Order: sequence, then structure tokens, then C-alpha cells
Amino acid sequence: MRRLAFFISVLISHLSLAQDGPYHPAATEAGTNAVSYQSAAITGWATGVEITRGLFDIANPNGPLVTAGIEYAALGASDGGVVTLGDSGVAVLTFDVPIQNRNGYDFAVFENGFYSPIDEGFFLELAFVEVSSDGINFVRFPAHSATQTATQVTTYGVLDPTYINNLAGKYQSGFGTPFDLEELADSSLIDINNITHIRIVDAIGSIDPNLASFDTAGNAINDPYPTDFESGGFDLDAVAILDQTVGIDDFQDAIFQVFPTSFRSTITVQTPLNGQLQVYSLTGQPVINRSINSGASQLNLQHLQPGVYILHFTTQNGKTYIRKCVKQ
Repeated sequence: MRRLAFFISVLISHLSLAQDGPYHPAATEAGTNAVSYQSAAITGWATGVEITRGLFDIANPNGPLVTAGIEYAALGASDGGVVTLGDSGVAVLTFDVPIQNRNGYDFAVFENGFYSPIDEGFFLELAFVEVSSDGINFVRFPAHSATQTATQVTTYGVLDPTYINNLAGKYQSGFGTPFDLEELADSSLIDINNITHIRIVDAIGSIDPNLASFDTAGNAINDPYPTDFESGGFDLDAVAILDQTVGIDDFQDAIFQVFPTSFRSTITVQTPLNGQLQVYSLTGQPVINRSINSGASQLNLQHLQPGVYILHFTTQNGKTYIRKCVKQ
């Protein structure tokens, strides 16, 4: 299934997909932060795993647990083999060498989502990501789902990745969702330069408040539900260690640069093109919207609250490039 999905994603890679939300777009679109399973930035993979299976359907607590895949499928390189977690299932990954907070993203989680040309969207099953330096104390990445919650995404329904942030499973098969340990720098429970465990927790896609999983802002995470079969819930393929001093997308860097990426008051954006710059908080709230011209432009962001911000630069021909920065 994964390889078929991957080939479908390649076939549609030339299409221009809708980018309605504030977050990084699909893996085949300009401005994505998706990590290819062949990326030169990958320096290693998980070497140990422990799986706690979840239910077919969280609404039936006495029902069966999922059974698809074997736990060792989550080890080593992304290769199409998966282990299914089920509703609220958990995977804990370990590594031969602790993960350190380096430049850019530090690790990526691979799932087996796929593009549906009929529904013109992505079938994605999502999960929370947590990290630990001792295997006891875990800290969860702030996750955001801006997908509408008025209508349940059905069993085989689709999602728009631009409404999803910091949830594993955001991208289709063959592409990992990256995570930056710098976002957790303020936590006293972990050492971001000595991450020994990564925990993946299936997000229940129901919008029923009695069953739902909620993002950092308290929004129900709406993804395909129910998936009451043996392969339901998040399907873990692999977890990769990244070093983005290798394999950086030089083309995107040339089009839209932001520095410093960790700042107190001002940042500089540089581009050879004219366009529109929008700055969003992690919850998807716009905080700045202004035109910028080619060259270097300085932005005073002193008024913003400390946290992570996402910068969208849209060129006059409609291409969007996305960067992230952290206000101290």
C-alpha cells in the first residue's frame, strides 16, 4: 500500500494543490518542510521500539485491539513496512546515539498516508510526538489542527496538510514530518541535546468531545474516523535522525532567507523577488501581513509574545515559501 501511494504521489507531483491553511503545504509543493525518505539530511534511524496497541474503535472500549504489522517494522529506514497503533496506541522509539538539538529540524516521523485524486486531498492519520531524555519524563510538541470540526472526517475522508502542524502523519508515504527540538528549549523536564526516547501517541480523529484528542489550543483533531479495522489508527513506518547542515534545500534558501531564526526583537528577510509576507503564530493566527520588495527587509517583532512563528512569503507568481523562527 505504501509504495502504491508513493507512486501516486509522484504522478500528481506536477499538480498545484490548494494551500488554504497557514502551515507547510503538501510534500510536492513549494514551501513544504516534508523530509524525503532518501534525504541526505538523514543520518540515522530508530534502533529500538516498544508498541502498546490501541483499539479498533475507542468508542468500544471492550472491543479488539489492532493487529496489523509487527513492531520491528518501525526500526531502521523507511521502507514501506508499518506497525499499526490503533486508537490511542503508543510507540516508544530509542536510538543508539542520543538526538541533539542541531540547526533546523532534528528528526522526522514517517507514516503511510496517500493522496486521493478522487477526493482531491490526503488520507492522513495523525499522532502526537513526545520526547524524553530518561524514558520517564516526556514532553509533547505543541500540535495544532485547524481542520474544521463542524463535520466529521469520515473513515476514508481526506485532509489538507496546510491545516496541520507538529502532528506526525501530516505527509504522504515516502515523506516524513520533521520536528525541531528548539521548540522545547524552555522545558525543564528534558535535555534537548540528549534525547534518548521518542513517543508517538495516536490522535483519535473523532470530533465527539467525549472521544476526541485535542491539540494545544484545545481544538478537536479531526481525521478519518472511525477506522474500526485491524489496521486502523496511526501506521508507524520509521523515525529518522536529521542533521540539516547536510542536504539543505539550497533553491528554497536562495528564494527566501530569514535570519536570525532565534531572535529577541528584529529579524531580516531576504529575497530576490517582490511579494507578500505573512507571519502566523503556531495557532494559525496572522500577526503580520505586508508587502516586501526584493533585497533585505527588516521586521520589528518586539511586540510579539515569545514563541514559534511561521513566515509565509508568496511571490507575485503565486509560489509560497515558508520559514520558521523563534522569539525568545
